[in-house]
Amino acid sequence: MAGVDRHLHDMRRSAARNMSRRGIYKGEIKKLAGWKTDSMFDRYNVIDGKDLARAAGLLDGVVGDVLAAQSSTKKPAIVGMARRSK
Repeated sequence: MAGVDRHLHDMRRSAARNMSRRGIYKGEIKKLAGWKTDSMFDRYNVIDGKDLARAAGLLDGVVGDVLAAQSSTKKPAIVGMARRSK
């Protein structure tokens, strides 16, 4: 019976990771899995180097999009300033 319990445990962990990687919200995963606390979710949702690399790639895309949007809306720089009258 211990082998069956271990297999179910592995399937539950894999399901949590797969749902998380597909963008399903933590609260939804917790309800589907029957977990009431974030600590239980965190115990099953193991993050590895591939997850971190994917997140960094997504962040690069977001930062690149923001920088591109800013550069396309920039106004020309003012070269000189008008003198104030005294």
